[in-house]
Amino acid sequence: MQLRILFWVACGLVAGGVSGAEPGVHLVAEQAEAWQTTKRVVIPGVFLKLAVAGRVYGTTGDEEGRRPIGTYVVDGLSREQAERLARQAETDLLARLKEAGWQVEDYTALATRPEIREILRAKPDRQWGLALDREARGHHVYLMAAPQAEQAYASGLGAIAVAPFLHGGRSLVPDALLLLPSYEVFAPQTWTEVEPERTEAVSGFWIAPGLDLASVQFAFVTPQGKTGMFYTQRVSGPLAAKVGTLTLHPQTPPPKAYTAALNRLTRLNRTVSEQGHFRLQVDPAAYEAAVVQAYTAANRALVEALPKAP
Repeated sequence: MQLRILFWVACGLVAGGVSGAEPGVHLVAEQAEAWQTTKRVVIPGVFLKLAVAGRVYGTTGDEEGRRPIGTYVVDGLSREQAERLARQAETDLLARLKEAGWQVEDYTALATRPEIREILRAKPDRQWGLALDREARGHHVYLMAAPQAEQAYASGLGAIAVAPFLHGGRSLVPDALLLLPSYEVFAPQTWTEVEPERTEAVSGFWIAPGLDLASVQFAFVTPQGKTGMFYTQRVSGPLAAKVGTLTLHPQTPPPKAYTAALNRLTRLNRTVSEQGHFRLQVDPAAYEAAVVQAYTAANRALVEALPKAP
């Protein structure tokens, strides 16, 4: 029988221009008790998912107020910046787990093992230098940044993230618990229904130049091959209000550099493209500060939710 526990952890997720009550990361735990079988933890990789293109909803010409009326693209992100932020997220998590009493290691503990080197890695997009992926509903496309190329596994995220590390129901690493975190970050902020607490950047469009921590997943497999996960039920409280400059380019197609990303959106039709697009020009300092606050809050929430190290 699967054990599911809900945790609420108050965490600081604050950047410039925020206000309101103390924020919190709400985690659901599946098979949390499996962590009590070992003290050694290895993190083979971390995925930091950064939105680079997507669909914008709004009220224009729709009585019910729910239809895509534009697209957005994000300008100013680089492969180097994304990989650096992924490394920082991994370093922060390693430090927090170690402080909590776990014997924790990174990819270097596995790098020379043939069975690990044989795992398929993600194919990078030619334009970005990193793999692109689409969120489940097809509304957003994001960069999949890992600390280094060797850690960019092609298996995907969530429960299937651990699949390459299992063979015949057994873990490829029988002497440690494997932890594979992923952090999903959206900037600009978009939404698909009226939310009174949101401020519309442009009348009729549900979009703003802030940053959201959309979700976090901490998938794991025990030395015995048992799998589980900690994941966000929701994130509440204030978020970064501005991480760049958001501009609308009416009836203007996005730059060709974004074609590969936008083509991944599901059912992208002429009505959407003809409305033009928004462009978020990232403020590097504000953007990075908000991402740091996001993964810090998520990592703190995980450590608080874990059982005591054996």
